[in-house]
Amino acid sequence: MAAMLEMLDAEITKTECRLDELRTTRRVLLGLGPETEGIRVAPAFVGANMWEYARVVLVKCGKAHYRDIAQEALKMGYQNRRGSSPASLQRSFLDTLRRDDDEFEALGKGYFKLKRPDEAASELAEPSVPT
Repeated sequence: MAAMLEMLDAEITKTECRLDELRTTRRVLLGLGPETEGIRVAPAFVGANMWEYARVVLVKCGKAHYRDIAQEALKMGYQNRRGSSPASLQRSFLDTLRRDDDEFEALGKGYFKLKRPDEAASELAEPSVPT
């Protein structure tokens, strides 16, 4: 009986951790501000750099091609230099993703994911307000 109770307690703890992860992800996706084609960005996020935009896109998508990351960043409000071509912007995102191998993991063929997605989601989540 004691072994069964320990197993149940372990399963409850595991489930509660997963629930906390889901709540954090939900706060990130809902709490980031004005919606643009399914992705929401905090108004304070406007003016952020490529690295920050890439993190937000990868928190939402899990993994993505660098071209798609650049495209989503533009939809979210990323302001590239005037006169920059889409190809130039995409190469800049690729360079940023490759340069920070502590944060981004290359999966091959231009695809990337976050090395620590839970940590990034937690950093982007809005703090909970006690009621």
